[in-house]
Amino acid sequence: MNARTYFIQIKKNAQKCIWLDILIEDNKGIMQDPAFKNDGFLIERLKSETAELEQEKSRCLKQNEQIKAFIMSLKIRKDIKDVLILRFIQLKKIKEIADIMFLSIGYINQLIRRGLNMVDEIMN
Repeated sequence: MNARTYFIQIKKNAQKCIWLDILIEDNKGIMQDPAFKNDGFLIERLKSETAELEQEKSRCLKQNEQIKAFIMSLKIRKDIKDVLILRFIQLKKIKEIADIMFLSIGYINQLIRRGLNMVDEIMN
C-alpha cells in the first residue's frame, strides 16, 4: 500500500467519525422528542442502536489517535506532520491549513506531497 492510499483510508476513517457523531445526536434527538415518548419499542431500539454507534465511534476515535501518534513518530519535519494531521485527520481544506499555518496554498500542497513521498519511503 502506498502513502496516498493509506492517507485516503485515514481521511475516510475521520469522515466516518463525523457521521457517527451525527447519527448519535440524531438518535438522541428522536429519543427526547415528545412525539415518540410513548413508543417504548422505538426508544429501546434507538438506545440499542445509539450504544452500538457510540462503541463504533470510540473505535474510530482510537484509530485516529493511533494514526496521529504514528504521524508524530515519523522522522520528518514538524510542519509536514502538522499539515498531514490537519488535512487527513482533522479534515481541513487546503486553504484552511494555509490560513492556520500562515503559509501559501502552493506551499501547503508542496508539504503534503513531500509528506506523502516521505511516508512512501518509510513504508517501503
